Amino acid sequence: MKKLSLMAVVVLGLFLVSGMAYAEEKYTYVDLGKVFDEYKKTKEYDKVLEAKQKDFEKKRETMVGGVKELQEKMSLLSEEEREARKGELEDKIAKLQEFDRNETQDLRKQRDEKVQEIFKDIKGSIDNYSKKQGISLVFDQRALVFHLEQMDITEAILSDLNKGKN
Repeated sequence: MKKLSLMAVVVLGLFLVSGMAYAEEKYTYVDLGKVFDEYKKTKEYDKVLEAKQKDFEKKRETMVGGVKELQEKMSLLSEEEREARKGELEDKIAKLQEFDRNETQDLRKQRDEKVQEIFKDIKGSIDNYSKKQGISLVFDQRALVFHLEQMDITEAILSDLNKGKN
């Protein structure tokens, strides 16, 4: 009987200790969208990708202009001459389509790589901040139905990221 009551006390003690451990856990949330948008690296990468997009559009317009010019010239030619230059037009159109496809794919790949890099930085910053502050769980603000403003760590994470503390 003493063994049973001693065992009950030990089990009850374990439940109390584990309950106290859970009571001390800290939960917070972060607005990942805001962190992503306001992170200085996001803004820098946006400028770089925007410049590349403009360069692509400029080159594309030049190529489109060449195709249109050739089409106009061909409309003035005789049937025989048009047939002779048909291959040249098809070649220009094929090069334009290939350029479009390759550049669009390259820009998309660069953007995806930058987004992954940014989210890796954000996750690293959240991990470091959480460890320093003893936080057990960090939620994305968009997944919460209700939250207290004092649980928001968005500004702290943004500050760490933009200072390069990640």
